[in-house]
Amino acid sequence: MLAAVSALLTSGAWLLKAFGWRQAFAWLPPWMILWILIPPPNSLDIKSINWLQRVTASAASLCLDVFDYDHLMTGVILELPNAKFFVDEACSGVHSLLALVAATCLFIVWAKRPAISAIGLLLAAVWWAGFGNISRIVIITVAYKQWDIDLATGWAHDAVGLVTFAISFGMLLATDRLLFAIFAPVDDADDNRICRVWNRWIAGNWFPLDGLDAADSNDPSLRRTRTPRKFPLTTWCFAFAVAIFGGLQFAVMALHPELDTGGHEKSYLAIYEQLDAETLPDNANNWKRLKYKVEHRDWDNTLGKCSQIWNYASEKGQAHVALDYPFVGDHDLSICYSNHGWQVARETRYATTPDGADNPYVEVQLKNATGDNAVLFYSLFDEQGHAMTPPTGQFWRDLIYRVERSPLITIAQNRGIVSRGRRVRSYQFQMFLPTDRALPDEDRMEVRDQFLGYRAAVLRDFLSTRDSMNRVEVEP
Repeated sequence: MLAAVSALLTSGAWLLKAFGWRQAFAWLPPWMILWILIPPPNSLDIKSINWLQRVTASAASLCLDVFDYDHLMTGVILELPNAKFFVDEACSGVHSLLALVAATCLFIVWAKRPAISAIGLLLAAVWWAGFGNISRIVIITVAYKQWDIDLATGWAHDAVGLVTFAISFGMLLATDRLLFAIFAPVDDADDNRICRVWNRWIAGNWFPLDGLDAADSNDPSLRRTRTPRKFPLTTWCFAFAVAIFGGLQFAVMALHPELDTGGHEKSYLAIYEQLDAETLPDNANNWKRLKYKVEHRDWDNTLGKCSQIWNYASEKGQAHVALDYPFVGDHDLSICYSNHGWQVARETRYATTPDGADNPYVEVQLKNATGDNAVLFYSLFDEQGHAMTPPTGQFWRDLIYRVERSPLITIAQNRGIVSRGRRVRSYQFQMFLPTDRALPDEDRMEVRDQFLGYRAAVLRDFLSTRDSMNRVEVEP
């Protein structure tokens, strides 16, 4: 990300230097398009994904109610009498929305649409993307219910997505023609002040790209000159920002070549090969292990590519204990449970364990629409076994946390950037216990102690696996 920000700032500084303020201003729209490549701060992209999933699932559920199809929408899970469909990122419209908005931005610049029409097109892109993906979910559900055709997986799922995207793009072009007709300029408006204002600020282009080489223009400010000019203060500001970002990037690459991601795939595969059912005890403190399984998902799944799951039973209920991996940077598990129909009643973050160890974890008390309760404990750690502080969801706290663990401060304090960096691979350990009533404090503390004990056992085998792998790599 640092390299992308540095490149964008460099291009902005070059435009200012080459064309000056007036002509560089005309390049503002295409330059702004490039900023969509930068991930938004405070995990807003993840929050947007989950918000789109919930909105799309709710809208699709309303459509199915209109068509009188029996179903139950739990979070973002659509349940039919004999099937379940998870509204993932593809079905929620994230992929098509981003693609449609990006295509709209390029079209606006290419077609030189006025600013008002451009804003209308961007809003229409969001609308038509949502329409297409709601239709996609409804089509998948109706096809399965009416004709027992599974369009939720494989090439059929991709084909339905491409068809709905093409329809959405066609409707967007139709919207463009409508806006073009509504906001068309008025001919022969020289003698009418209202028409001149309309042509200039409503139907006109605020960022004209024509005349960039207007050497014959009567306006001296539009003529390109080769006379050397002094660097204005803004240019020096751009140069300083580029130097900071570029220097930071090179410092990280030079001082920590281990940031190469080629070994990460081998890291979590080695963990998968070494950990098994016996990693956690068969019976501990009246918690008896029922079964163990490993789940594999797509590489971009928000639940992680791999999960190792142990199910335990006690007098308090059946608990779901899992090691999920890998994630890039932070991962807020409470959002995942919210997508499955649970509501966060209370969330408590602990910086240390009861014995005073610096090992943060999170406790989440959950409820759902049917009146069930659950308690969730989870924590994150990196490839070196170091604890990672889960995101708080509060902008300033997360910002301070990331600044404290920024590459320069990490290097200055001689800490391993792999263990504290923002974009390291993280591993998540969780214990989830659903109950028919809210647990009293004493029972919750017992579940917490069980979670901490299981986590210690997993970390012990985890670090043993890492050490064994590192010794193999060092041996000639």
